[in-house]
Amino acid sequence: MKKPVLLFNPRPDPYYKPVDLPISLICISRFLDKEGYPINIIAENLYPDPFQVIRESAKESLVLGISAMTGLQI
Repeated sequence: MKKPVLLFNPRPDPYYKPVDLPISLICISRFLDKEGYPINIIAENLYPDPFQVIRESAKESLVLGISAMTGLQI
């Protein structure tokens, strides 16, 4: 079995807590799933401490992918 791929979607603005889904990561995960990789998606707005979740999930993961937007995230 292949190692999982960890995908992280940071919050676009530290003062704004969006409730939307990380569509870009869901789209790319389609290709990874097709190749047989287990996928873990972590959206910062859905966890009280997302970085702890990342630290735990990353121990078993092959790679960490992070989405980015132009704007406040940069």
